[in-house]
Amino acid sequence: MTSRTQVKFQLYDMDGKAITASGGVVYVAAADDAAKNAITDKDGTALANPRALTAGGCEFWVLATVATVDLYIMAPGGQFVVKTDVVPGTIQT
Repeated sequence: MTSRTQVKFQLYDMDGKAITASGGVVYVAAADDAAKNAITDKDGTALANPRALTAGGCEFWVLATVATVDLYIMAPGGQFVVKTDVVPGTIQT
């Protein structure tokens, strides 16, 4: 069985309130590279990349050998956020 690590994030507005609107998308790239990083669900089934956000957040898994990824996020309201060198785990952004 291939070992994977979860990446999960939730977007927050400037007042610290979770964004729960529908819409938005995240493109997961290899760290310091524009190439797509392979992402899966918890069972190892490949997921589309970019991936739609659900209630202002997203959850996916990467191979355990992936130390960091870069996230290019379009929020439900159209705002654009870039997070580089993201270590797999739960992220607040």
